[in-house]
Amino acid sequence: MASVRMAIAIAGVSLLLGRDAAAQGASPFVGQFSGTYTFSSTDPRFGNQAGYIAMTITAEGRVSANVQNTTINLPSTVRGTVSDDGDFDCVAEASNQVYTLKGTMVKSKAGNLKATLTQYFGANQAIGSVQFDIPPYREKQ
Repeated sequence: MASVRMAIAIAGVSLLLGRDAAAQGASPFVGQFSGTYTFSSTDPRFGNQAGYIAMTITAEGRVSANVQNTTINLPSTVRGTVSDDGDFDCVAEASNQVYTLKGTMVKSKAGNLKATLTQYFGANQAIGSVQFDIPPYREKQ
């Protein structure tokens, strides 16, 4: 009977340690965030723009977002990754083009995601930068 209790106790400790290890391995950016962004163009073909972004980051650092460019009324989706160090590498797909976004993201003390990303037309033609400082998503009450 004592050996059964010992086995149960060991199993319980293993489960707790497993949860802690999983939590420690999660991306520091995990969560849902939403707010506004701006695009500052360096290419006269595009012009400065702005819009709204709703972003989800998984524990593994996978990024998915829905974006609405309010300047030209164009929706797009963003998919990619962010490393634990904040290296952001994603592809944005709109109905008319595909863009690459690369840069660095940080999480503020308040929990906001802050980034300045270079936006590329295709894979390597820089056309400007995207900036955002978006808070964690909160449902309206």
